[in-house]
Amino acid sequence: MSSNRILWASGSLGVALSILENAYTAHTQTKYTEKDKVALNNAVHIQMLNGLGVCMLSMRQSRFRMLPGSLLITGSILFPGMIFYSRIYEDKSYMKLVMVGGTCSIAGWILMVIA
Repeated sequence: MSSNRILWASGSLGVALSILENAYTAHTQTKYTEKDKVALNNAVHIQMLNGLGVCMLSMRQSRFRMLPGSLLITGSILFPGMIFYSRIYEDKSYMKLVMVGGTCSIAGWILMVIA
């Protein structure tokens, strides 16, 4: 499978997952506090943006596109993933990974300049 195809598939799955996360958040509004709802909605938005960014990278022909792509994918797993995990299971033990995921997302978007 080519790197373009991997990036496209990963980005598309990320966007699809963000839509599922949004539906989950919308249908469980009474279960969460206002602070939790804000965190979950932020997670959905970051997941969507990172997925779209990875899809955009799949259309580039640069040798360096896998570096920002990998960072965006990692950020998509760690940032929204840990927020959803912590809210659903009420386990905040992995919350430090949210910062790592956010840093990966930011670095991925910055490195798109060279991709």
